Amino acid sequence: MERAKGLRLDAMHGTEGVLKDPAPDVLVKDLAPSSVMMRARWWIRPPRGAGALDARDDASLRKQNPQGDTTASADSRS
Repeated sequence: MERAKGLRLDAMHGTEGVLKDPAPDVLVKDLAPSSVMMRARWWIRPPRGAGALDARDDASLRKQNPQGDTTASADSRS
């Protein structure tokens, strides 16, 4: 399991554009007799104009669902 986590981390660290801080990580989500489910997380710097895209997405969600029972969130780290 540690080798599988290490391979994923190596791949993320070796990928252009992946931020070093916060560092990529790999979490074990589920252990089963014949499998291990892992979640890999990494961060990138948002492209220029990302705020405008977020505003458009938010407006689009409100337009599609005027009752307001849809929620959306984003984890933005820069």
